[in-house]
Amino acid sequence: MRDPETGRGLITTGDVAPFGPFRVLRLFFRGEWHLVPSHAEALRWTLDGMADTPDGRTVEPDDRDSWLTLCGLV
Repeated sequence: MRDPETGRGLITTGDVAPFGPFRVLRLFFRGEWHLVPSHAEALRWTLDGMADTPDGRTVEPDDRDSWLTLCGLV
């Protein structure tokens, strides 16, 4: 989607983009860019039965704000 006035792309929650020379992935969530968690972190959340959100809350793995849901893993 594009801004009708400027023609620039709109950024929405859930957008992912690479940053820096190493192209590190970040996810846009509630107005801020957050580093995408590692595979090991996602595995830990799966085994723990609880998951973190980009803003640091602990929620159920299938909560709409959990990293596992935002990354499309549940």
